[in-house]
Amino acid sequence: MPKFRIELNGAKFDVEADDENQLQSVIAEMTGQSVAPAGPKPSIGEGIAMGAEDPFLGSSQLLINSGYSPGYQSRRFGQYDEGDDAGIYELPGSKTRELRESVNATIARREAQYQARRGPDAGFDFARMGGNILSTLPLAAVPGSGVGAGAALGAGAGATMPVTQEGDYWKQKGTQTAVSALAGGAVSKVLGGASRVAAHQVNQDVRYLADRGVMMRPDQLGKAGGFVNQAAEKATSIPAVGDLIKNAQRRTVESFNRAAYKEVVAPIAAADDATRIMLDDLDDVAIGREGVAKVKQMISNAYDNALEGMALKVDDQFAAEWGNLKTLAAEMPDDAMAKTFNSLIAKKVENRFGQIGTMDGQSVQGAERALNNLASKYSKSMDPAQQEFLGNAFKEAHAIFERAIIRQNPTQAPKYQAAKEAFKHYVSLRKAAARTTSKDGVFTPAALRSAVQSSDRSIGRDAFATNRAGPMQTLAETAERVIGNQYPDSGTAGRFLGAAAVGAVPLGLLNPGTVAMGGAAALPYTALGQRVANAAVLARRPEWARNAGMMLDRVAVPAGFGAALFAGGANR
Repeated sequence: MPKFRIELNGAKFDVEADDENQLQSVIAEMTGQSVAPAGPKPSIGEGIAMGAEDPFLGSSQLLINSGYSPGYQSRRFGQYDEGDDAGIYELPGSKTRELRESVNATIARREAQYQARRGPDAGFDFARMGGNILSTLPLAAVPGSGVGAGAALGAGAGATMPVTQEGDYWKQKGTQTAVSALAGGAVSKVLGGASRVAAHQVNQDVRYLADRGVMMRPDQLGKAGGFVNQAAEKATSIPAVGDLIKNAQRRTVESFNRAAYKEVVAPIAAADDATRIMLDDLDDVAIGREGVAKVKQMISNAYDNALEGMALKVDDQFAAEWGNLKTLAAEMPDDAMAKTFNSLIAKKVENRFGQIGTMDGQSVQGAERALNNLASKYSKSMDPAQQEFLGNAFKEAHAIFERAIIRQNPTQAPKYQAAKEAFKHYVSLRKAAARTTSKDGVFTPAALRSAVQSSDRSIGRDAFATNRAGPMQTLAETAERVIGNQYPDSGTAGRFLGAAAVGAVPLGLLNPGTVAMGGAAALPYTALGQRVANAAVLARRPEWARNAGMMLDRVAVPAGFGAALFAGGANR
């Protein structure tokens, strides 16, 4: 309880009093005067003025409690004068500690007197809140966005509010600042998220995965970042709720696998309308080894379809280009390399033409693959001479052969090229599904990324290093950023809830509030909730909704600042 020194008729007395009214009562009893009433209720203008003064008063209080001392006694905080005849009371403030106690006590009296005038049933003080906002309005205009800016401004708002209760100043100030920061950050986060949903400002990685059919968890839809995602990961340890989150993650990873299947066969679908219809079969295929086998079968069918009716003959252009290549090969600096080249192209290509100088579709496929493998093998040789001469020679042979295929088979060649491209993607898919970490052929984004890297046949894996390894690399790395690499075992939420329903788990033993809160929080992680959340976030928005979202984004941080002022004022 604050102590005051009262001087009456030359004598000094130390008096304890809780607030201004009690002190006046003590003075009145000692002087024989009647107790003065608290006074009329504050007007709106007085409330605004009180609120406008709060941040300045709170800032001064913060400085003084931090150890700042002006070196002189402040009349405002250190002296109360009720009149020449009524006497005075003084708070000695020549020392920092005494000044600190003086300031805190005086602010407490100020608050007590104001609240006494308002009365116990006055309700929320909107006028004072308005004054708080007016005096701190410049802070709300500080540039910044997101939860960080809202929390920072909120903490600033809480720090500038005066502590009006007796007790440990720093404990109260810490609570005041923390609550304000939490309020500012939370409101900014909620409104910022609402603005992105309304304006359809979906993270580009999330949009990329959604366009490919990946069903993300609700906490992954606003990705970006990892705080909410990490919280969801930690929540997997909560009984029942954790199982729902695990099951949602399983659905996410499995939908990612399905998206990878479709990415593999996408070139085939683009080249053949009939195959595009067959892609619907991948929506129903089981994820894992069965799904990988289905993809392999689709590529095999595409090859068969492309090779049907395909043929390659030695026309004049092919003969001229092939002859020129063999002439250049004969000039290689090493006779052994020239012999190796001539021997291999004769065995792998020329012998397939037969007596009439024509290859059928199967022979074309075998020769093209052989040339591609030879070009890759010698381009990565440890012998620099083989890289330069044999590697480049087989690359040119492969290019001549491919040009002839396309020139002589204008209808079938696009389908053949598409099947080749799909098979290249399939190599990465197959490796990902075969990894020891891929249970039953279900792989994570990291497993696919690693498989794409190991499948890169460029020198030094330059294609992967420069992000040119194709759509499978993009899919894997994007998914890894958004959905992570967890593929949990199947959860037991259904069994837990089912057991509870028949009495195996007595719900009476559970806290009803916990059950309700946990159930409500977990609803978005059910199969239906996950679909609804994805549809709601990713659905196209009308123009008015986008405009509303932009407006929400602009007011998110200022609104968070206002919420912080409200929270700080409530914790004065």
